[in-house]
Amino acid sequence: MLSDYQKEQLSAEIIPMFQDLEQDTIQDIARRLRKEKRWTESAELQAKALESLGYSPSEIQTRVLDKLHADKDFIDMLNENTLEHKKLVRERIRETVDSAQAHGDKIVGRAGDMSFADDVAFWKTRGQSLKSSPALKQISAESSKRLEHELKSLTHSTGFKFLGAPVSVDQAFNHSMDKAVMNVASGAFSSEQAVEQVVSELEKSGLRYVNYASGITRGIDVAAHLAVRTTLNQMAADISMSNADQLGTDLVEVSSHGGARDGDGHANHAGWQGKVYSISGKAHPKESKRLGYKILSLEAATGYPHDPAGLCGYNCKHTFYPFIAGISDPTPMEKEPAPVKVDGKTYTYYQATQYQRRLERELREFKRQYLGGQNMTAAITAKEQQYARFCEKAGLKQNLNRLYVKGYKRDFEYIGKRHDVAKKHDVVYRAKNITDINDLKNISKSDIINMQSLDEIKLYFAEKHSINLVGFEKQNLDKLKIVLAGYDDCFETFPGSSSVVKQISYNPRLRVYGKLKTNGHSEIGKSGIGSYGTGIHEAAHAADLCKSSYGTNSFADEVFSDALRRLKLKRTSRRYYDLAYEITGEPESIVESYEMFAYSAETVMGSGKGNDLSNMIFKISEEYYARKN
Repeated sequence: MLSDYQKEQLSAEIIPMFQDLEQDTIQDIARRLRKEKRWTESAELQAKALESLGYSPSEIQTRVLDKLHADKDFIDMLNENTLEHKKLVRERIRETVDSAQAHGDKIVGRAGDMSFADDVAFWKTRGQSLKSSPALKQISAESSKRLEHELKSLTHSTGFKFLGAPVSVDQAFNHSMDKAVMNVASGAFSSEQAVEQVVSELEKSGLRYVNYASGITRGIDVAAHLAVRTTLNQMAADISMSNADQLGTDLVEVSSHGGARDGDGHANHAGWQGKVYSISGKAHPKESKRLGYKILSLEAATGYPHDPAGLCGYNCKHTFYPFIAGISDPTPMEKEPAPVKVDGKTYTYYQATQYQRRLERELREFKRQYLGGQNMTAAITAKEQQYARFCEKAGLKQNLNRLYVKGYKRDFEYIGKRHDVAKKHDVVYRAKNITDINDLKNISKSDIINMQSLDEIKLYFAEKHSINLVGFEKQNLDKLKIVLAGYDDCFETFPGSSSVVKQISYNPRLRVYGKLKTNGHSEIGKSGIGSYGTGIHEAAHAADLCKSSYGTNSFADEVFSDALRRLKLKRTSRRYYDLAYEITGEPESIVESYEMFAYSAETVMGSGKGNDLSNMIFKISEEYYARKN
């Protein structure tokens, strides 16, 4: 089984990737609108001229838009920007899906191991033995394929919501420019205000998954989160089915929880939860008598596995597990929480959770607008207070994962106030600040430092690490030595980790310092050349991947959890945020164990010292490597 908390935490890991896509998409449209503002200025002049001639506001809007649409230059501009925007977004979608799928495979693998391990422990206490089988690998592989399909499907239908109507991402720029022109022609906005109003609408909407058949839209990050969560739920169900077969039972028990949804047929989760069902649909009169109700067919009663509205379907929190006739005791039905009264209004538990989701959506919208440059500080503070107060009054736990918006650093302002820039550079950027070959000699042990040519370095990497170096011919040799020495030193620290990397190449279009792809290709961007810390960081990701296959969880997860345990440090505590922020310098990375692992290696190896958390992570990772080699 997987707990609801486990599914929530695992599926939340995918959110930042899709928030990146969202921000890039909105920023691209905003940049193009501002660049082409001359057309809204032209519309403003036309509108004023028509107003002076006595035309009505509605006539002005129509005439201005018609005139611009008859203008070849305007149409050419729209077409060019629309085409460029379409190409950029499609490429970003492809990159996002590739990255999400690679990370999704890891999530699925970890979830499968966690689910089976929980099941083994559960049945051991009941005198039953479960053993790993080839079916588990097949279930994991099928779940990965299912997730890949879901992620591709949701990115194929992306867009924005303008005035309640969905607009495809391919036509988003075209529509945005027309909307800006109409705002100007209405007389309510200046040309500059019209552009910013449209940008604000984009930020408020956010990039969305659009189901054109049903009309339902969801934030793309929420849709991705749901896709992963649903996949994990279905995988846990498949494992339960495999376990039932292994235990030789035809019966399963469905879980129960408060606030289960009502509905018709299989969508009536409250009606079928908390009961025992037959997988085959056979009658079990003796067991039915013991339980006090007739045992029905699992598929007929709940819709599993074919009805997406039923058990383990979309956004379903229920699961099921094997039940042995005459031996297993039924789990008591979870009681429905009593209705609560907040600010004079009464909410059922389900209604309260739905209102909580609404407040979370509104907070995310406000944060996107804040990132777009709007003054939303007061509105965000008020909404945060409203959210916290409602959760307290309704007896609901605040879900910080659902409030998170990548890049919104105000979530961690209190950290920033306690760490000035100098201290931050002292820790996180020490390794990246080693950009001089003479400084490098004081800290690095790599033989690369004294090499005289690129060919000599290429031969060294090929013979020592079986890694090809590609595309560095035009780079300054000393700067190249600095970043490659980072790789070399880290590979020495974590023996065998270089086997993960097949190629290191220069990518001038890469927007970050460096990147390690799942195919074993490591890329260095412009900002990464000459940065010792970049080499350490990317090689550390390889060290993580190298050992991840040896355990049930990822290596970074294992090390990170052990470090928190030894330091008696809670991941939600302010002390953790303080230490983590010192290490990474960015709030989005402190929630990712694999980034904390890489930054810790960079911090300790690049500075000679870190803080308590980075030192502990690095110490444990060295211990584990020594133990597992």
